[in-house]
Amino acid sequence: MQLPASLCLLALVLVTTAPSNEDGPPAITPRTLVGLWEAAPAWDERVYLLAVHETGPSFLVFTLGSEEIICRLVSTKFQHGKFILRFRSITDRDGGRNDVLVTGKGVASERWGSFDADLSMETSPEIPLREHLSFAKPPWTHNVPRSAKRSEKLLERAKRTVH
Repeated sequence: MQLPASLCLLALVLVTTAPSNEDGPPAITPRTLVGLWEAAPAWDERVYLLAVHETGPSFLVFTLGSEEIICRLVSTKFQHGKFILRFRSITDRDGGRNDVLVTGKGVASERWGSFDADLSMETSPEIPLREHLSFAKPPWTHNVPRSAKRSEKLLERAKRTVH
């Protein structure tokens, strides 16, 4: 039996965040940050995709209401197991260029990882965007619709079997 990717990811997160007297998985490094990461807050339908490349440009993309935000990575800083990623919006936002700051800490290998991060963006002087996000590598939300449909069918089957 093969476990769904989302269940494997949950197991990875639980294992990597469980307290232990032993050394845990390695903190994220510039090398293990490379890859496609995803954050999908439970309180919103927004999905953040972070594509970090070893060479060439790296991007953070998401939607903000009806706006499509594309940000290019302009600087990184790693220190004491934490990192700061600074992005610059390259989409036209009423002529303004907004910086997006992602401050995070987590664990990763070259294939798997998770990190918690605070994202901040000055969307306007009155309404700054501030979000606490949990990113995972590899992305997983594309599997959710199919799994949700299967669960709905199972629930209907369960209702028919109970009299």
